[in-house]
Amino acid sequence: FDQNAKVTIYPNPAKEKLFITTEQTTELQLHNSFGKLIWTRTFPQNQETTVDIDHLPPGIYSLKWGNRAQKLVIQ
Repeated sequence: FDQNAKVTIYPNPAKEKLFITTEQTTELQLHNSFGKLIWTRTFPQNQETTVDIDHLPPGIYSLKWGNRAQKLVIQ
């Protein structure tokens, strides 16, 4: 498992759906702005996955994998 695997996440900011592609099978964690874990999911290698986020309240979230993180804004 390479913690530095390339992860593509769009759009950012997002409203209803999030699209995630990873170079290899990667476990991602979504945390809210308070650091609370919202979910942990495993994403398959080189396959775009759609994630419904319309149930999440607007705010700033963090997607984390290995020792990396990406800020995500949900409107």
